[in-house]
Amino acid sequence: MPSLGVMELGRQLCGKMRRSRRAEGPVTVTMRGLEIHFYLPDTQPLEFLKDRFTAEELCVEAAKRCYISPLCCNLFGLYDENQQLWYAPNHVIKVTDETCIKLHYRMRFYFTNWHGTSERESPVWRHCISKLRGGLGPQRAPEGIPLLDAASLDYLFAQGQNDFQKGLAVVRCPQSEAEQHEIENECLGMAVLAITHYAMTREIPLSTASNEIR
Repeated sequence: MPSLGVMELGRQLCGKMRRSRRAEGPVTVTMRGLEIHFYLPDTQPLEFLKDRFTAEELCVEAAKRCYISPLCCNLFGLYDENQQLWYAPNHVIKVTDETCIKLHYRMRFYFTNWHGTSERESPVWRHCISKLRGGLGPQRAPEGIPLLDAASLDYLFAQGQNDFQKGLAVVRCPQSEAEQHEIENECLGMAVLAITHYAMTREIPLSTASNEIR
């Protein structure tokens, strides 16, 4: 199957899951004021009708809504998808009766190999005291503790799935037939991972989840 066909298949699968979730939610109404939207399913947006806020203050409120810990909060920011604009932490937003702004809470700073599975790159860790490293010997002890907490990992997965489904995720151009097959496998892997995650969060068998999104 050509790479574009595989990518489109994966996006269709992810899109069907997102549409099925939206169908279960409330009917949306005309937006006014300031809304901060999330990529997590079943997470209602934050709404502000009147006041004055800094982007940092709004990020703190958004982090609480998603259970993002203070350690990981600084990795996130407010993003305007239409204008492709990030809001600086000290940016002041004045919400009045005439305001109509829709922003997304999004992980802004992403580090390669944060999972530590690539031997070609140095793993990314947070610094920690030695007693938190599980009592490993000096040669086996990692540099610290994992960069992301569980809530941040869940959010990054939902954000990545959204980007993949909308075609925003960057897919490299294959330089050889072997690399083309590798890209195809990655795209299909994203779809399979999304189905598995869907089944786990809904506590249903994989076969049932597959049937629901056909």
